[in-house]
Formats: sequence, C-alpha cells, structure tokens
Amino acid sequence: MGDFNYYDLGFMEKQKSMLFFHALAIRNEEALVIVSPRDIIASIGYFQNARTSIDFDFCKKEKIPVMRRMVGGGTTLLDNNQIFYQIILKHDNLLNIKDKEYFFEKFSIPAINTYKKIGIETRYKPVNDIITIEKKKITGQGAGEIGECIVFVGGILLDFDYDLMSRILKVPDDNYRNNVYRNMQEGLTTVKRELGYIPDRKMIVSLLKGEWEKLLGNLKEAYFGEDEEKAISETSIMIDNNDFLFGYNREGKEKTKISSGNFLYKSSRKTKGGLLEIYVSIKDDTIAGLKINGDFMCHPVNLPVILETDLIGTKARKLEIENAIEDLYKLTDGSILGVSPSELSEIILSDQRGGE
Repeated sequence: MGDFNYYDLGFMEKQKSMLFFHALAIRNEEALVIVSPRDIIASIGYFQNARTSIDFDFCKKEKIPVMRRMVGGGTTLLDNNQIFYQIILKHDNLLNIKDKEYFFEKFSIPAINTYKKIGIETRYKPVNDIITIEKKKITGQGAGEIGECIVFVGGILLDFDYDLMSRILKVPDDNYRNNVYRNMQEGLTTVKRELGYIPDRKMIVSLLKGEWEKLLGNLKEAYFGEDEEKAISETSIMIDNNDFLFGYNREGKEKTKISSGNFLYKSSRKTKGGLLEIYVSIKDDTIAGLKINGDFMCHPVNLPVILETDLIGTKARKLEIENAIEDLYKLTDGSILGVSPSELSEIILSDQRGGE
C-alpha cells in the first residue's frame, strides 16, 4: 500500500465538506479527510427520491441547502457537531475488500476504537452502523463508487439536533413527525448524551487520525490550496444542482389493478441494508417494469438499473425472480448490501395479490 494523503480541514463552509471527497475521488486521489461542516446541510443518499425524502418548503424557509451525495444510505442532517472521516480508495487497492459487509466491519474499527478511547464502548452493527452497548446508534456510515474509486464515509457524532432532523424530513403529518422525533430520541445517541459533555475536538481528531493510520498505513500531510478549491468548484457544477438532486426521482403509482394478472403497485420494506421502495408493473403475470428507490447501498453503483432492465420479462413467481436476481448478482459480482436475492424477490412480489 502506498501513502495516503491526509487532509485535516477543520470546519468548511456550506457544502464544501461534502463536495471535497467527491472531488478527490473524481481526480483519483487516495486520501483520508477529516472535516466538519461549518453550516447546516441536509443530504440524501444516491438512490433516494428527493421529493419524497425532504420537506423542501421547510428547508427553503430555514435556508438549509439540500444536496444528493454519490454515496448510498439515508437522509442525514450535517452540522458542526459532527466530525466526518472520508476515505477514498482506488478500486485496485487491497483494502477494497470484495465482501462489502466485511469491508464495512473492518472500516468501522477506527471509529469504534476512537469512541473507546474517549470512554464510550461501541460495536459494529451490520450493515453500516456503530452502536453502543445499550444498542443505540451513534454512527451511520456509507460507501459508494465514484469514478475509479470507492468512498467510505462516517462520523463521530458529538451532539445532534433531533427536532431539526425531524423537520427536514418529508412526512405525512405532525403525528408521524412526532413519532420520528421520539424514535430518534430513543434509538440515536451522541457523545454528549453518553459522557455528559463534549471532549476537545482536536483531541478526538488526533485519536481518529491515529486509528485510521493503523488501517491505512502511512498518512502524508496534504494541504488545501488553489487546486483543491478549483476541484470543489468543478465538482459543484456536476452534482450540486437541481438536475442531479432530482435526477433519481423515479416514481410510480401506489397500487392499481388494471385487470386480472395486470397490476401497478409500490412495495416497501425496511431491510437490514436499508429501506427499499420498489414500483412494480406486472402484465400477464410477467414483470413489465421496475423502479428501485431507497436508502440502501449497493455494488456496483448501477446495479439498480441493471435489475430494472434485466428482470423485465421474468415471470412473477418468487423462485424465478430469485434465480434471476442471483444470476445478476453473480454476473455483476455485486449485491444490494444486506438484501439477499430471496428477500428482494419477496419485496418485488409482496403487494401483487393485494389488488385481487
């Protein structure tokens, strides 16, 4: 393994803390970035539907920018109470382990050890979380393919605005929003809640750097200059715009029976790997169309499109769909993390009989 560049960027304004790791991946630079946003940002995962995930009226009123990242996972609220670690690896790096669940487990170790050194016992929870011994989530992580690189991101959660997070989400009504707030209060914790205070940020950054160095090898100090500023500007043109933000908004009807054996419906399930929302068209008991959204992660990044295309024409029978998905997983050497071919076939078919 060669040296990794190391960027300790402190606090970065607006969306720069997110744009920079995209820029590094696009220019094929292996690096560890440790950074905190200076400003509040709402971020959605690569495969999410922006319009059904974010309350844009609220975000506009509160002047909270919203951006889609090229990494899977769910909606997140970013602010200066989070210390992010962002790792950019070339595809051929030996650390880019083929088994992505094992990859997530291995890459969770630096954060787990950092939490331990500040007095918080944690462990890895598949597919992408770090939880306390009381089973409360304290870190969510994500990964994605950008250009010739794979990016792994996560953060040390110092404190969190539960109320604001509940307000940026698109939900049916206030009762639902209140339930979201209560569930977050019960299931998500922070360094401040665990220790009663927030330790010195520089100390945490130093610990985090040391733990990542054990995994990545030698870290070479790198500096943010004119070239990096230019790279962020170029990346912003590519992904910090409405075309990219709303580009994955593939919607369908909730459920419509057209005739016997012909259906349009939406099927949803919260899996180990995240929420899947699949719009399904069945014609003559055969899959005629699929649209896959959600806060999941997958490899390769275009796997949802491959599934949507190649499953058309498959008989709407669990075993046939499962076998077809298994073949595509093998063909692409990929998967939707935490979702087996059997479970994915169940989700696709789960509402088929509901209209009969």
